Amino acid sequence: MTKLRNLFGNINMTWLKVIIFSVITGVYTGLINQVPFLTDTSFTDIAVSLEFWIVFAIFIIVNCKKWWDAVLKCFVFFLISQPLVYLVEVPFLGWGVFTYYTYWFYVTLLTIPGSFIAFWVTRKNILSSVILSVATGMLVYLGIDYLNKSIYDFPHHILTVIFCFVAAIMLILILLPKLNTRLISFGITAVALLAAIFFTFISPATTTYYFELDNKTSWSCQTDENLVDVQISEGYMVTLSASHNGETQIEFKGDDGRTVKYDVDVNGSSHIISAKESK
Repeated sequence: MTKLRNLFGNINMTWLKVIIFSVITGVYTGLINQVPFLTDTSFTDIAVSLEFWIVFAIFIIVNCKKWWDAVLKCFVFFLISQPLVYLVEVPFLGWGVFTYYTYWFYVTLLTIPGSFIAFWVTRKNILSSVILSVATGMLVYLGIDYLNKSIYDFPHHILTVIFCFVAAIMLILILLPKLNTRLISFGITAVALLAAIFFTFISPATTTYYFELDNKTSWSCQTDENLVDVQISEGYMVTLSASHNGETQIEFKGDDGRTVKYDVDVNGSSHIISAKESK
């Protein structure tokens, strides 16, 4: 635990370290996202959602001595790392991948007010516990979301589930040394966890499933069912959305004459979507 406390608070976070860290994470994320057999697993989740980047941001922020230093360095970290992810992907997927940078650009901008607020976690008081709970609450919410996916497609994403919950617990124990501040943060995080469980497994809601077709072919879709809403972006990224249970089949036709059929199963109260290629 002592080594982890030193990692989160006793490192001299110089500009050189921030730049090196941002380059490593950006290049790694772009490369790991192109390994075919790792698609839609815990190893590529870093390119899709926020859980790892939340921890990266906190790591930078708590190792800064001034609030303005934390804001600038966290902002620059995202400003360098996120475009690098897509630049690394360009040789594999083309310049169209930058359409997905819009989301991360907004995230980058939000690091400015977010880092200012998060910096006060270093004060280790009651306000710090409330502020840290925002991050840990997001982590457990993402953990439940990935647990939902992992249940239907085990063991995909299970490592991300473990990471989210372990990271939430360890951040509280590392950054909040006092018992009362820990209890407050654990309590708020527990409420977020219960909310995540309710909205994911109990309350009916529209859910979305993503997968990719051959990116060298332009695809169109044919389906007679109203169960799922199908959207194809960039000719190969497919989004299926569903709000009730059932089974259907969708058929994709490529401009090269190929046909790919998928059996779609929307199953359970959490409306998990499974899309598997028909044999």
